[in-house]
Amino acid sequence: MAEKRRSKRHARRLRVRFGEKGTAVFPYTGLTNDVSATGLFVVSGHNAKPGTRLHLDVTLPGELPLFVECVVARQVLVPPELRQVVKSGFGVRFLMGAELMAELVPAMTTPLKDDPFTLTFTDEAAWHAAVEKEFKRGGAFVWTPKAVAQNTIITVTFDLRFLGRQLAFEARVVHAMPGPDGRFGVALMFVDPGGAAAALTSTLG
Repeated sequence: MAEKRRSKRHARRLRVRFGEKGTAVFPYTGLTNDVSATGLFVVSGHNAKPGTRLHLDVTLPGELPLFVECVVARQVLVPPELRQVVKSGFGVRFLMGAELMAELVPAMTTPLKDDPFTLTFTDEAAWHAAVEKEFKRGGAFVWTPKAVAQNTIITVTFDLRFLGRQLAFEARVVHAMPGPDGRFGVALMFVDPGGAAAALTSTLG
């Protein structure tokens, strides 16, 4: 069941150069182990910590470069004596358009007034409580004016006014039920729960 909630992973071995956001060079190298629609896993001697923002230069077949901005979602540390069996490295989550636009053009990221999938937080304490009680479990619950079909993939945006930034994640509709006021309660599971948890935790300080 848990596997169905994640993007399908594909084994791909591609060369990668990477560096932390804000640097003009890519000082570290590695190889991809698997890729999905939401991220990839890098096998490397340099193990980036969860929450770190990275720029990746992935070499595609034909020596074509692909530049990606991402955040480290998980870290795998392996003792030297086991590295022939288990590879050390880190998994990253690709940053989505809403998150990048919030940084590039803040004036363009004002959420639509009636967008039920944009959740706005103006208070840090309320955000911390919501993350701990709900969002870190792998999903969210929202009210919508219209029914949403099960298994529909939508984008959930968290507008953190107190931080001046946004987070956006793809999520799958797992359940929808009518409410007493004519609205519909929609239960969502993040497509990449590990990546979402890492990003959410990074905002808690």
